[in-house]
Amino acid sequence: MSNQITPQDQPSTRQPETIKIFNGPLSQYGLPSWLVYILGAIGAVYLLNPTAGILELIPDLTPFVGNLDEGLAMMLVLTGIAEAKSARKNHSARKAAQAIENTPPSQKPEM
Repeated sequence: MSNQITPQDQPSTRQPETIKIFNGPLSQYGLPSWLVYILGAIGAVYLLNPTAGILELIPDLTPFVGNLDEGLAMMLVLTGIAEAKSARKNHSARKAAQAIENTPPSQKPEM
């Protein structure tokens, strides 16, 4: 009997669709980037709310569900950050492609 691992024995690397949503920018799912930035800013304002009562959606004294609104706000902030990182990465890739495109043929690197 060999000790080789068959593809059936290997753990699955596929992620459920609900997990995939949180791994990348929301603009790839059809939301405009400006809306994702606004939602992230709203989440940040909600988290930085010093009054802890005027904007509180669910009172923190409520058992088990009191901090769900802060969790949602944190998720909004993280999606805004992921969107900004993706936009910056795409911008630098476009800039590099444009720089390569604008170089004279004699100076283009061989691939």
